[in-house]
Amino acid sequence: MARSDFVFGEKVHFSFSNHVAHFAVKKMKRDRGATRDFGKIVWQVTQADVPGSALKVGDVLPTRRVFYIAKDIDPRAAHAFDMENQQ
Repeated sequence: MARSDFVFGEKVHFSFSNHVAHFAVKKMKRDRGATRDFGKIVWQVTQADVPGSALKVGDVLPTRRVFYIAKDIDPRAAHAFDMENQQ
């Protein structure tokens, strides 16, 4: 789906970092698309330096995918992210 199909919501950034990897996302809300997805929160990648991952800046991910990527990098930060963003 094109990036223009999303509208910027809150400008919230979460960063997960250790000595090897860095990953940051920005909270967005789905503006158009399938009815079941309308208003659903998604995350746009703003920084991605994760070894072994095909992530690119600008990718749009669901909350669960962000959690699993973050869990591989920093389990504590991923847990805090999960507690803030229960679905």
